[in-house]
Amino acid sequence: MKYHVKSEGPNQKGFLKGLEHAIKIAIDNGSNEVALAVHSKSNLSGTIQDVLDETFVKQLKKDGVINYKGIKIFLLTEKIQSGFESGVILACHASGRYLVKLINDYRATDIVYVPWHPDEVAAYLEKYDSQEIVL
Repeated sequence: MKYHVKSEGPNQKGFLKGLEHAIKIAIDNGSNEVALAVHSKSNLSGTIQDVLDETFVKQLKKDGVINYKGIKIFLLTEKIQSGFESGVILACHASGRYLVKLINDYRATDIVYVPWHPDEVAAYLEKYDSQEIVL
């Protein structure tokens, strides 16, 4: 199933809501895996790092995976496919072809989309049936 957060830009609350929802889905469906998908490692700086903290992000960049309360959170980028096997893809600020690639990823049980720009979420909603995650 597809979900989206109606937020834009560097919105900490929007990212956190998306992450919380992705973790809840991963627990509910028993996969216990979430792939945090960004275009590149540099996209972890700023909003994501502010929410997760610098130590968390450094370890995620270094190891590509973190165990968080029984959930494996994997780093997924356009160049890093990671050890993610099956679970929820949290598509953070992904756009264009990369977003389509994530949506079509065979490992995704669900997609949680956190857009950057309002036009991106509008285009996403034109193509896909998605449930809004309320802030």
